Amino acid sequence: MEVTAENIHEEINEADKPVFALFWASWCTACKRSEVTVSEIEEERDDIKVIEANVDKNMGIRDEFDIKGVPTFIIFNGGEEIERKVAAQGKKQLVKMIDEVVDQ
Repeated sequence: MEVTAENIHEEINEADKPVFALFWASWCTACKRSEVTVSEIEEERDDIKVIEANVDKNMGIRDEFDIKGVPTFIIFNGGEEIERKVAAQGKKQLVKMIDEVVDQ
């Protein structure tokens, strides 16, 4: 699900399960590969909510969430940031990141 500066807080704060967020930019090659991986994870998992935010189109999101590099992956639970990884990650790394939060 693509989010904007107008709805990102609602999507994070009102979720009834952990939120896995991909912050990306259209010029970023690693982001394009990450989108495919994140889509696969979204199809395979129903215990998380997946959102994506284009930080070029939503500069406020970049600043508010302190996105210094893309891709950035953040897991939120109960509206709070739990885990963050910056730079390209393999599917196994992302699944491990998610499992550590979901299994708590």
